[in-house]
Amino acid sequence: MQEIRVQEKIEELNRENLQAVLATAKGRFFIYQLLGRTHAFKRSYVGGNEGETCFLEGERAVGLWLLSYFESMGILDQMRTEYEQELLILEAQVQKEMEGFDNGRE
Repeated sequence: MQEIRVQEKIEELNRENLQAVLATAKGRFFIYQLLGRTHAFKRSYVGGNEGETCFLEGERAVGLWLLSYFESMGILDQMRTEYEQELLILEAQVQKEMEGFDNGRE
């Protein structure tokens, strides 16, 4: 009984800590990027390499668990939108830097 109660307390603390991370746009960006690294948005099958597929599927299982958690919180769409907006900003910054680099060489 005590062990179950301790586990409940840990889960409660995990939710609180995750809420703190998700309270900022930077935290949501990081977590959304992390989801991508777990292959949560695509299949992880590697043709002809069963070992690699199993490894990637293990990562994907964690990502899918997190994905369902964020969906249940109702925050996944916000995370996706903010992530895509931030990527556009970063791409524009890189393009501007590259243009400056190209102009400096001429």
